[in-house]
Amino acid sequence: YKEADLATINQEAQMKRASLILTTEKDWVKTGADSEWAVDVAVVGIDIQLDDPEGFFQFIDTKLG
Repeated sequence: YKEADLATINQEAQMKRASLILTTEKDWVKTGADSEWAVDVAVVGIDIQLDDPEGFFQFIDTKLG
């Protein structure tokens, strides 16, 4: 993320009177814990579980083929 992106996020949070900014772990790494935020930031992890892992990877293989 560029500084302008972070500034926009901060401005939007303030304008909308947000109580927090919600982000993923992936984006938190990109923005950095060193950034200054206008409001509190909550970081969530995402865990994907596939009902049919074999079918999923076969599908991906056919698309990448």
